[in-house]
Amino acid sequence: MQNHRAGLPFILITLFIDSLGIGLIIPVLPSLLGEFTSSPKEVAYYSGFLLSLYQGMQFFFAPVLGALSDHYGRRRVLIVSLLGGAIDYFLFALSPNLILLFIARVIAGISGANLTVAYAYVADVSPPLKRAQRFGLMTAVGGVGYVMGPGIGGTLAAIDPRLPFYFAGGLALLNGLYGFFLLPESLEPDKRSKEPMSWRKLNPFTNIASLRRYPIVSSLILAVVFTTLAFQIMANIAVLYMGRRFEWGPKDIGFILAGLGVLVAGVQIGLIRVLLRWLGERVTVMLGALAGMVAYLLFGLANRGWMVVPVGLALGLASVAEPAARGLLSKEVGEHEQGTVMGAVNSLTALTGVIAPILGSAVFAQVTTVGRYSPWLGAPFFLSALLTLVGLSMIVVSFSKHKEKVPLESHD
Repeated sequence: MQNHRAGLPFILITLFIDSLGIGLIIPVLPSLLGEFTSSPKEVAYYSGFLLSLYQGMQFFFAPVLGALSDHYGRRRVLIVSLLGGAIDYFLFALSPNLILLFIARVIAGISGANLTVAYAYVADVSPPLKRAQRFGLMTAVGGVGYVMGPGIGGTLAAIDPRLPFYFAGGLALLNGLYGFFLLPESLEPDKRSKEPMSWRKLNPFTNIASLRRYPIVSSLILAVVFTTLAFQIMANIAVLYMGRRFEWGPKDIGFILAGLGVLVAGVQIGLIRVLLRWLGERVTVMLGALAGMVAYLLFGLANRGWMVVPVGLALGLASVAEPAARGLLSKEVGEHEQGTVMGAVNSLTALTGVIAPILGSAVFAQVTTVGRYSPWLGAPFFLSALLTLVGLSMIVVSFSKHKEKVPLESHD
């Protein structure tokens, strides 16, 4: 494993570029769509459709990329996906019509599914006791990129609305070239899957269903799905909610979101290793889920701006749950199945990205007529708390049925 540690910086850079690209689009997409549409209503419609299309491609192709990497190695799949991402950004920059924008989003969704392979790569090169910590670092780096994206995108868009896409495409292309020349393979040929490739293996639905043969995996993945759906609802409604509840403008909300991103990154980089060392992965998962439930309840009940501070602290602590859960999942499966399992996880979490905006918006639409100080205005966050409680219950039941394995490898 020691010989492959040079690949970790590449994985972190890849995640940073992926998340930076998503963040870049947030302030730029409406103005770009405005070039091809005639009304704000059409801009909103096409913007939502492009988002759902991206997440839908992630759902279908996360297991495909994961399975391909189990068969043919992580390196080539990562490099090809990065080059695909570069093509996506350049298509956005050069697009003369809506059709090419939609084609670009399809390519972006497929190439963005490389998160599956990135997690499998890190699982390959990390001892079991270090995986959750490194998964947390990956989450932190992705969060930093996502937070920095809107600022960079807005600054570059002030020069030219298409410049952010050239910038992101150039970064992806350079990273792909870096991987081609310097990235070592993490999955040796003798450890790769020997099962023949088939449609059944690439089908996200059968791929997800096959996880039932691992007792703790299926329960943990469902718990991750519920908690991720809860977070996605909160994330999609937070801007609308803060604007209505606190009458904050884009500048104020941007500052708060940036602060939350920095806080979560700090927890992922520093606190998670302490929690894992003191409490272990199982308790850390439960603690994170409980903190998330508290955060959503506090957010929904907050009626003063300063109350967002304890919400941020609770959300920071909640962010330790997913990397700890991924660490547990990676221990339950063989080396030749890491990509398949991570692909199933990422497919399901991508699916929550399709459902959450619709579900959260539907709930929020029902309470927009209440007063800005009414506790009912926080209904979407109460739903998030309920979903998190379901996920936490599944975690507790799963852990009570299956005793913790004693790892054979050290922290080194």
